[in-house]
Amino acid sequence: LRTLVELGEPVWFTCDVGKQFDSDRGVMARDLYRAHTLYDLDHPLTHGFCKAQRLTYRASQPTHAMVFTGLDAVDGRVHKWRVENSWGDEGGDDGFLAMRDDWFDDYVFQVVVPTSTIPPDLLAQARAHEVTELPLWDPMGSVAR
Repeated sequence: LRTLVELGEPVWFTCDVGKQFDSDRGVMARDLYRAHTLYDLDHPLTHGFCKAQRLTYRASQPTHAMVFTGLDAVDGRVHKWRVENSWGDEGGDDGFLAMRDDWFDDYVFQVVVPTSTIPPDLLAQARAHEVTELPLWDPMGSVAR
């Protein structure tokens, strides 16, 4: 992913834009909003569950697709991703958004890259498994269809 973006190749992905996303400012960051602190309440669907649990209980799911178009790395570590939104040039910087890498970890669900860019050992592992067609109601197919 990083290599493709650094080469200027846009990379398609799905994410949950209903979580920790300010579309006007064009910022996606973990703990952007801290509503749970209003009443000293730590609700498990937002702050206690891991990504897999949030998917299982439908607290999060892919709701939108965009493309990565750039990144900001410091000392070899990506801190922010530049994202082009499909909603036009409203919001963010003329339709471009800044995604913090911690938000990527929590709310990005699918990334599509050419098979030629996948390390051979990982590609062999993936090809060793039988393809599973997901049912229509599965959250991982909600944006991709």
